[in-house]
Amino acid sequence: MPQSESTSLDPSAELSAALARPESTEARIHGGFLHLASQDLRQRLSVAEPALHDCLLGAIYFRKAGDQAQALRLLELHQSSPIFEATYNRLLSICHNLNFTSALQSAEQALDQWAGGWTAEQQHHVKDIVQITASLSRLGRFPTELRLNLLERNRYHNLDSGEHTPCTGIIDRNNRYGRLVAALFDPASSTWLERQTGLPIGELLQPNHDFRSFFGGARPWLVADSSRVDPNGDRIENICIVIESNPHFGHFLTQSASFANALSHAQHFAGAMDACITILSKGPLPAWAQALLAASCPNPLQFKAMDGQRQLHVQQLVVAPPTWIEWHYAHQDHQRLFRQAAWRWLGREAHCTTMSHSDMEASGCRRLYFSRSRLQTCLRRSVNEDQLEELLERYGFEIIHPQELPLPDVTRLVNEAALIAGAMGSAMHNVLFRLPGPALATLNFAHHLPGINNAMIEHCSHIDRNYYSRSCEELEGQAGEQGRLHFNLKRCIESIEQTLDSLHN
Repeated sequence: MPQSESTSLDPSAELSAALARPESTEARIHGGFLHLASQDLRQRLSVAEPALHDCLLGAIYFRKAGDQAQALRLLELHQSSPIFEATYNRLLSICHNLNFTSALQSAEQALDQWAGGWTAEQQHHVKDIVQITASLSRLGRFPTELRLNLLERNRYHNLDSGEHTPCTGIIDRNNRYGRLVAALFDPASSTWLERQTGLPIGELLQPNHDFRSFFGGARPWLVADSSRVDPNGDRIENICIVIESNPHFGHFLTQSASFANALSHAQHFAGAMDACITILSKGPLPAWAQALLAASCPNPLQFKAMDGQRQLHVQQLVVAPPTWIEWHYAHQDHQRLFRQAAWRWLGREAHCTTMSHSDMEASGCRRLYFSRSRLQTCLRRSVNEDQLEELLERYGFEIIHPQELPLPDVTRLVNEAALIAGAMGSAMHNVLFRLPGPALATLNFAHHLPGINNAMIEHCSHIDRNYYSRSCEELEGQAGEQGRLHFNLKRCIESIEQTLDSLHN
């Protein structure tokens, strides 16, 4: 194995020092260095009456660390504070626990008692949360505040602190079921309604991560004034599901796939293998997304882009509770779509045995690095990843550019790997295609911690060795330019060595 002196190519010692030693507790918490902020923060909070600033900072710290109860306890010390940040932190902590009724009560109380001293923008912000949480609380079919058992806290292996660390995010392994409804799409509110009751269909309301909007633009609070039936509306008689048509690869695998979970239930309601199922979306689905959905379902599929300005009557719409809320919630069924596609692409005889990590290393299973260096369109353009790739090849890593490969090829690679490394982001979501069999480890080079979305995906994929290190930095670009991702080469290689040592032990 190469020695650490091979990592001296790092061109930015100044950046490395900044990553290792942020200047303040505030910078450490917001920058993702929770373990470095812990001692100073706990000392601040140990006094008899902690300051509001320290309580707010502590609430952010404990929420990121996955301890919602402690975050709320700190905020209760200043419960009657008219400061907007105190109310907003309380609402975030409650919503991270998916407790929409409590969030609604807290937001309404805040608007009634303290909003007079807030800016118009701040008041509007909390009013948005009232509208969303009121909609979710009223519907009752959303998978929250019900009898949820077997909930797990989201966790990851933090190589910086050496700890197996909890973080925000709930993993749900309860059974969920789909149902068949006669439905109406109401263009005025962008909301799906049950024809029989005129009420919004709760399973199709997926809140954004800050609970100020729904994906798909639904506004169910407008339904009461716009639910009359238009006899000239479009009609579909056969079995349908609705999917959010996000063209971004990573968001499709999370948000859109959450709606696509209804597809497996649609197969049951269709009854026959040759019955066609219609996939409805507000915009056209990319070709690769259509191929993924087709591979996950034995029934023939028809893809139809809706006219968002017209009513649509669907006689047989299959809906199921969402399996994903960004930063908050993931259900075990979220991986089902990807596993079904992987079975189809790879064959059901593949990967039916179990193997330990040491056995995998001995048998020569592959080490893959999912690179961003050739991405043309992305949120963050890597600036020194080519140097990292040269170093990783010395450790036996194959450099893979997933966007250049068909999904079946990416799926095969994912199922042949013992270890997959990459910058925390969409490419690492490909582990959803992992089938049961030999264990897989992942290593995320992170520009912030905790890696909530990635960690939830890894738990859905039954990956219990998910390593993270704070080993790159997101640098702001010029106006109108992409952000830049700069890798701390020394820290990346140290993380590789730590991970390999852990897997061998």
